Amino acid sequence: MTASAHKSNEEIIEEAKVAFKGQWGDVILAFILSAVINSLIGLGLFAILGVIQFIASFIFSYEIRGLLSLVLIPPFALIWLIFQGRVWIWQSNFVLRKSRGENPSFTDFNNLFLGFTTKDEIKSSLLDVNNVLKLLWPGFTLLLMVIAIDLGYLLLIVPGIIISFMLINLKLLPLFILCLLPCGIGLLWFGPYMSFVLAKFYDAHRINEVR
Repeated sequence: MTASAHKSNEEIIEEAKVAFKGQWGDVILAFILSAVINSLIGLGLFAILGVIQFIASFIFSYEIRGLLSLVLIPPFALIWLIFQGRVWIWQSNFVLRKSRGENPSFTDFNNLFLGFTTKDEIKSSLLDVNNVLKLLWPGFTLLLMVIAIDLGYLLLIVPGIIISFMLINLKLLPLFILCLLPCGIGLLWFGPYMSFVLAKFYDAHRINEVR
């Protein structure tokens, strides 16, 4: 294995700016599609659970129905998280390909739950702050890196990458704060732009695996 030549965060941000030109519409559409699909999956599972509970109300007592809920909710939640993960990986991979100048098609959604997930897709997804860390405390950054290493995805063990990852986020913090005003409207632009920065960061620090 040989590591690719590392670029400075300034170079990464500049490359992201160039790559992002004219791509906002496609990226925001990918974000919207992901949100809609995740919502529909959640609503569908919730509806199925509701039907089961409705039928159970004619058969079982209140106590047994409560126990049934405790038994059914965890597997339903797990199913939703699995589907949500697939959508999240698709979205991150779409952005990654866009940042490389490729032209991925939205019809790829047809294969979302049928195709296999590559290590390249998973590794790039682990860096997507917009999809992961907005739901978690910042301290979980290290946890995600440990998970990535434990799974055998060696992206995050390049010397200095943890510090570089934190610094590039800190460097863009003023822009993030600016986009919060007024009323957070600017985040509609910042989210897709930041996803390009992270995609470029991934490519800049990617490890080339010898097959």
